[in-house]
Amino acid sequence: MAGLAWVIIIGVPVALFIIVTSLGKQRNNRLVEEGKIINRDISFVESAQIFILKKVDFPTVVSTLKAMDVSSIGLSWESKGATKTVFFSSSHGWSAQLLAQKSEVEQSIYYFQFTHWKTRHSIPWRVDTMNMLLTVVEKVFLSLDPSTQVQTTGLKIKTKTDIL
Repeated sequence: MAGLAWVIIIGVPVALFIIVTSLGKQRNNRLVEEGKIINRDISFVESAQIFILKKVDFPTVVSTLKAMDVSSIGLSWESKGATKTVFFSSSHGWSAQLLAQKSEVEQSIYYFQFTHWKTRHSIPWRVDTMNMLLTVVEKVFLSLDPSTQVQTTGLKIKTKTDIL
């Protein structure tokens, strides 16, 4: 009888872990197939993306962004024309910003980064929705200029560790 108790004590958590992991992978694969995310290394949240494209003014970027479907992300956002910045805030505890860095005669440069996120066991919480937003931003720029170039640069990250 004691052996059965140990099987239950060990087996149930292992089975739950396998089920949860399997469901997460299935969801991720479905999102990739639907074109809502791109498979990325989880460290993408710790990098800024720099989009270099043909000359596109900030209002055009904002109107193209408005046309994209972000309803499944749980996202609110606002654009500030004076600073040429779009601020994103997620109901999942993360935020991001898109900034028009500079426009030259023939090209525009935009800078995107996640500015805040919560973690659970050192993994960004709801990283799938963060990936969805980055994919939307990439699609915005590719729709405006199919020759858009993307560069990434690491961010200096400050972390706060919870004791419990």
